[in-house]
Amino acid sequence: MLTPGRYVSNIEMPGGKIVYVPMHPPKEGAVKTLSAGEWTIDFDELERAITPKTKMLVLNTPRMSFLPFSTTQY
Repeated sequence: MLTPGRYVSNIEMPGGKIVYVPMHPPKEGAVKTLSAGEWTIDFDELERAITPKTKMLVLNTPRMSFLPFSTTQY
């Protein structure tokens, strides 16, 4: 498993800048047990973080348990 720590050094050592775009927990998450699938990404927020200088986009979740954007068969 690749951890965010590995990405940090690989990006910053050659002079890259990391811009984090967080996932948002469900509103009921503090009072109710919910699936990890209930967390959301604000795609407008993600789009605003991407600039002409963006060279790489790393999508990382704890354990990378699902890849809905992947066409690879496992």
